[in-house]
Amino acid sequence: MSQRQSSTLFFSNVRYLMVMAVVVFHSGRSLESSADWWYVMDQNPAAGIDVLNRILQTFQLPVLFFIAGYFVLPSLRKKTLRDFWKDKWRRLGYPMIFGAVLVISILHYAWNFRAHSDTNEIAGMGFLEYWLMVNADFFNLRASVWDNMNSFSYGHLWYLSFLLCLFLLAGFLWKISGFRTFFSQSRSVSSPKIFLALALVLLINTGVPYLLCQFMSESTWYLVIPILEFQPTRSITYISFFFLGMWASRHLWFKESSIPGPWIFWVGASLTCLGIFVWVGENFKPESLTYLLSRASLSLSLLVTILITAQKFWNQQTFIDKQLAQYSYEIYLGHYVFCLALQLLLAPWQSVPTTVKLLLISSVTLILSLLVSKFLIQPRPRLTLAMCALVNIGLMAFTG
Repeated sequence: MSQRQSSTLFFSNVRYLMVMAVVVFHSGRSLESSADWWYVMDQNPAAGIDVLNRILQTFQLPVLFFIAGYFVLPSLRKKTLRDFWKDKWRRLGYPMIFGAVLVISILHYAWNFRAHSDTNEIAGMGFLEYWLMVNADFFNLRASVWDNMNSFSYGHLWYLSFLLCLFLLAGFLWKISGFRTFFSQSRSVSSPKIFLALALVLLINTGVPYLLCQFMSESTWYLVIPILEFQPTRSITYISFFFLGMWASRHLWFKESSIPGPWIFWVGASLTCLGIFVWVGENFKPESLTYLLSRASLSLSLLVTILITAQKFWNQQTFIDKQLAQYSYEIYLGHYVFCLALQLLLAPWQSVPTTVKLLLISSVTLILSLLVSKFLIQPRPRLTLAMCALVNIGLMAFTG
């Protein structure tokens, strides 16, 4: 391993840590007191899980988007634009589409049997008819609010669709000579400029979502078929963190430039923002300016704290670190199925404490996802696809 690679090894560790946070987030969905729309509804929800998931949402994906932006410039510099787009489509586009058609369709079909199956007409529909109805939307080019579980959706793979669009946008911008010239020249940056960049991101992540919330709910989802599914108010954070990552890479953050302020300052700032966010979340609506400001502050402070902490203490890998880092992407792809299956299995166990359920679901999901990623998804993607297709065909034959 070269010195340059080893100096940023902590990014791989942070990446898989954020994927683990996503696993915990989805594992806790059925245990939330307000998740009546989820695939599985546990009989013993806990308000504490709502708070935990609200916190996880503030940083898990924003950090992943920042890391993606940080490493997009080296990729653009090394490859032709055609090869760059081709690689991104192969890695993100194919799994996104086949996952939606062959996996998410089954999960949404099963949802009908868990939610009001006595009055839901979909529950009496065979899977073949349902599959054709839902996936026909894929060819219906349109942009609309997504609010129906029985319409086409990318499910948790929406993240791939959004990341793919950001990579496409970065590629288009790379074709502009001024943009390419600016980002081709790496150089360190002063502390005041770093603070200014962070302040600008904070302002954007507070002001723009607040403006959007004047026209829509904070939880609104949009679907732009066939390529994009996103949540407008949160997408601002993902976009800004992605481009902040590009700017940070250009200015050699974590190499020649250091984020100003001692480590303990950022830890203290994160803990303070965390306390404020929890209090605000209990007392203000998600569309309020106070809530959005507290959320943006926590996202940004945790981004900095997580990265500088990892660089300071976690810039090496054990065997477990290497395994989780190598298969983190595949773990993200496959964890959803195991997570929902375990939620369904444990839902009747009312005597089991909620925290124990969360630990069981998230840990077993992570282990199973790692094993499947290591021995099936990554080394045998075509076999994985064939197995998913066979499950679909079998379900079609079984349900008529």
